[in-house]
Amino acid sequence: VHDPEFAPSVEMLLAETLPALRKLQAEGKCRFVGITGYPLELQRQLLARCDPLPESSLSYCHYTMHDTSLVSSGYVELCASKGVALLNASPLSMGLLTPDGPPDWHPATAETKAACKAAADYCSGQARARGSPDPHSSTPIYSTRRLACAGALHESPCLRSRRQANLRPSVRSFESYAAPFLPFRG
Repeated sequence: VHDPEFAPSVEMLLAETLPALRKLQAEGKCRFVGITGYPLELQRQLLARCDPLPESSLSYCHYTMHDTSLVSSGYVELCASKGVALLNASPLSMGLLTPDGPPDWHPATAETKAACKAAADYCSGQARARGSPDPHSSTPIYSTRRLACAGALHESPCLRSRRQANLRPSVRSFESYAAPFLPFRG
């Protein structure tokens, strides 16, 4: 269930959407059912009321260098206690923590954008000082090294090509750090 915050109601998700997905799963048309979206509280509500529970929960932008609400809200512990795989996506906060900054539509406040720009500039300086070609190699490492969850996903391939070019070195940096912990390489 992608972006449940845009559904007409939680009741519709529980009474129609999730049962339809479970039916598809029973028919062998999908292997897993998961939820993904920005508001942690809505995901928390769904986990409290779903039966059976989804196999995974994907959250984005909630465990980054400037937002650790995935942990501080207790959501990591909730997923662990229920056996729901938690995926942490967007360690670059939809572009906030990149040298180019976020797209114009980004919902962050001007204050948050300025603070993240300063952090991205600092990371770029640190990366250059240690000879790294990646201007923001610290960002995905921060999001994965400090958080025990099922996985960390990087920015969407739908981002503009200049952002994709920013990510290639980050993915390489992440892979070099995470290689010993990954069950497979892809």
